Amino acid sequence: MITDFHVATTGANPHDILELDHSLFAQFATVQALLASADVTQSGSSVMIATDPTHTIELQHTSLKTLLAHANDVLFV
Repeated sequence: MITDFHVATTGANPHDILELDHSLFAQFATVQALLASADVTQSGSSVMIATDPTHTIELQHTSLKTLLAHANDVLFV
């Protein structure tokens, strides 16, 4: 659970970068494909990223729409 993830909204606001091990999401060629998949959903005020059937990454107080618009804030490493 990440409680303070900040998507880049303007150049003046600080933002965070989420680096995901590509082996967790080997089925996706790009971050954009991951974010557009059923593995990433909006749940209330959080974005949920399913790494497998029993594990998730929760970005609290984050909009999936905003995250999709700023997909460069998510990286595969």
